Amino acid sequence: MDQYSAEDVNGYMWLREKWPKLRTLDVDWTMAKYEYPSYVRNFIFKFWKKIGQENGGVYERPYEY
Repeated sequence: MDQYSAEDVNGYMWLREKWPKLRTLDVDWTMAKYEYPSYVRNFIFKFWKKIGQENGGVYERPYEY
């Protein structure tokens, strides 16, 4: 992950440690309910695919980062 910032790496590692099987989530329910840190939210907004507008936006993990 040489081309990624330290914040990107931290977001990736947090998700990998806490939610290794997570594939899809939304902003207003999942991120808020489970208090995702801002660096994790930024990682998701930057690298995951937005697939819907419901609940503040629905994001899907790509096959590979």
